[in-house]
Amino acid sequence: MNTSPQYYFDQAIEPFYIAFLAVCLVISAQIYSRIYSSIGRENEIKALKRIIWVYVIYTAENMLWVILSFHTSLYKFITFIEYTDSGVLALFTYFWFLFAYSFLNDFSEKSTPVEIATALPFVTSAVITVSYLLNFAGILGRERFDSDLLYIMNTLLDSVYLVLAFILTLYRVLQEKYKTRRHHFLVLLRCIIYPAIGAGFSFFISYVPYIILSILPSIIEILIEMQNANIYTDALTQINNRYRINEYLEKHWERCSEDHPMAIYMIDVDKFKKINDTYGHLTGDKALVAVADAMRDFATEGMIIGRFGGDEFILLDSGNHDPEQLMQGLRKNIADISDQRGFPFRLTISIGYAVCTSPEETIASVQDRADRELYIDKKR
Repeated sequence: MNTSPQYYFDQAIEPFYIAFLAVCLVISAQIYSRIYSSIGRENEIKALKRIIWVYVIYTAENMLWVILSFHTSLYKFITFIEYTDSGVLALFTYFWFLFAYSFLNDFSEKSTPVEIATALPFVTSAVITVSYLLNFAGILGRERFDSDLLYIMNTLLDSVYLVLAFILTLYRVLQEKYKTRRHHFLVLLRCIIYPAIGAGFSFFISYVPYIILSILPSIIEILIEMQNANIYTDALTQINNRYRINEYLEKHWERCSEDHPMAIYMIDVDKFKKINDTYGHLTGDKALVAVADAMRDFATEGMIIGRFGGDEFILLDSGNHDPEQLMQGLRKNIADISDQRGFPFRLTISIGYAVCTSPEETIASVQDRADRELYIDKKR
């Protein structure tokens, strides 16, 4: 009986490898089950789920390959898995690139020419992989294709997606001057680098699942970023939260001009503490929901509404609406909804607004001017 250290090491590789891949499958399944509609936009969630599905398939195929690899009688089936696995990895890198590109473009619902054009490397990879599978089955070609060439070509095509995603993301990081969005893009940049490092290590040690190991942290970090940054909806009122409002302002602030002004309206519920103290916090919550509903019904083209915190709301207007008419109309909407919902008090608001006509003025300074006007209105 062979009792050398090398023998025991070789015997330990297979169960360790299988256990490791099983853990990755369990973690990815747990992540998938925790992706709820509240953590981001529909397109964003679909894109992440698509990545996880392909990752699960790739990991499961690797596990099956390890289980069967020691059985030489299953050589043909093992080779089939190897070829398929190469194509699945190409699909993953393609989906990963699409996710990164959409991430950088706020997950626009419309397909762009770039997205369509960048399908070419994956289509090429798919054709190559299918050709090798048909050749291995004896359907295509008289002589067996060189399998090393398949792996080299697919690796090069995979690299195209990683390099493109890296360049585009790095460019956005360097160009972005707002801290919130720069951090957003830096997270994506790290998540592109992890798989690239794993792929690099796999060139030197092919029997360690570096790629699978490096992809998992990327998926986890993207999910955390989505939870931290893309939960745009206020849980109580179901309108935009403060984070979403700040991100919107940062994104559109450069467009402020005399011809395209941005007005910020700060809105506060009058005597809200008294409402809470007198009628209870449940009624207070209903009052906040009523204000949000009235603002939602009132908002028209060019307006963005949100809850800024507590009993304070915000309305952004890039549609150049008349301020007096806007404030009068909003107050009327809130008065109407107060009557409709039968509150035992009169629901009213105070409003202060300020207008930005140049991006040279900071967001904070315009908000501060609006807050001062709000304070004046509350004193009346």
